[in-house]
Order: sequence, then C-alpha cells, then structure tokens
Amino acid sequence: MPRDFSFVRGLVRPRAAWKEPKTLIRLALGVLLLANLVAVAFAFHWIGDSSETVGRQLTDARHQILLQQARLADTKKMDSKVVQARLEGDNFIATYMTTRRSTYSTILNELHQTAAAAGMSSREASITLDPVEGSDTLSEMTISANFEGTYGNVLRLVNALDKSPRFLIIESTTTSPQASGLLSVNIKLNLFIRDDNGGIS
Repeated sequence: MPRDFSFVRGLVRPRAAWKEPKTLIRLALGVLLLANLVAVAFAFHWIGDSSETVGRQLTDARHQILLQQARLADTKKMDSKVVQARLEGDNFIATYMTTRRSTYSTILNELHQTAAAAGMSSREASITLDPVEGSDTLSEMTISANFEGTYGNVLRLVNALDKSPRFLIIESTTTSPQASGLLSVNIKLNLFIRDDNGGIS
C-alpha cells in the first residue's frame, strides 16, 4: 500500500527556502513566543521559588548578617581587651620585676640597708630560685633572712618591706626571744624576677 510522505517533504525545505522573508518572520515569531512562555513561567512561579519562599530566604539572610555583625563586634571588643591586658601585664612585669642578674647582685644589700634603717642587725640569709610553672621568662626567688632587734624594730622592718617597690611578698615571719632581751627574727620573702633575655627589656 503506497504511503503519503508529503508532510515530510513540507517540513524538509530546501536551503534557499530558509532565507525567504516569510520563513524568517515565522522563525522570529516562534522565538518570541518561546521567550514569552518562559517569562510567564517565571512570573507565575512555574519555575523557581515562590515569592513567599524568596521573602523568607531574604529575611533569613538579613538575620544571619545581623548575627555575624554582632559576633564581629564582640570579637573586636575581646581583641581590644586582650591587647590591653597584654600591655598592662608587660608594664607590670617591667615595673615590678627586675632581671635575675640585677636582683642577685642587689637584693641582699637592699635587705641589709632596710634592716639597718629599721634599727635591726642583719644575720645570715639564703636565696633559692625556682621556675614559675607555665612561664618561660619568670622565676620565683625565695629569700630566708635572719635579723635581730626589738619588737618595734621588727614592725618597722615589716612595714618597710611591705612598701618595697620590688613587689616583695612576705611569706612568713618567725620570732623568738633571746637572753639579751632582743628578738631573733626569720623573714621568708618571695619575689618574681624575669630572665635577662626575657621578652621585656
């Protein structure tokens, strides 16, 4: 049975037919129609998110921005506090903690002078040095010094040591009476010193 393929021949046009004005106009109208269909699909949200979804996403994005801005402000405040604490710590160490070399050479001499000013006689003294746990630049010096004097002299000495610019810490004071009527006093002192090559000069 013969078949009619005339409709196929109608679709398959010679190359010259595609350049005819009617064909070009039809092609342009077809492209415009397709573009309009795509625009309608977006307008009625056939493609993509609905306006409510977009609105929620925008609200969530603004909320996240506000949270991030608040966190950034808190981080800046914390950073400034850390910097301030570091500066104050460095100033404290530089002001009240001397180097090991200068402390070793002067601390006992200063103790003898302070005791003499308080009216006490200096006796033997010993020094020990221990590292401070968690620090690479600080050490704790412990001084055990013995003196002899009256009760009033002891009060003056303790008061002078308490006001020392070296940040001395009086750990303990032990007194015992002597046959001469004077008191024998042992004072244990702690102070912190920094290494000669520490981070603060």
